[in-house]
Amino acid sequence: MVTNQTGIARGYFSEETLHATNARMQGELAAAGARLDGAYVCMHHPSEGQPPYRADCDCRKPRRACCIARRPTSTSTWPPR
Repeated sequence: MVTNQTGIARGYFSEETLHATNARMQGELAAAGARLDGAYVCMHHPSEGQPPYRADCDCRKPRRACCIARRPTSTSTWPPR
């Protein structure tokens, strides 16, 4: 899954909430016999929020870095920390 989550940059929700939501989604998928190979998340916004979340980054869809192949993990974020 590749997703922009600018709500973090804008202060609507925290990284912890995002990770909890993704964990719940993955649990529900697993219960149905499905899985995600990874969740690649851009938490930036080019003009809102505070650094480090206010950034004109390359990981924001549809830019190229959001699709660069990486070894997926169940809690991957982009860019890696």
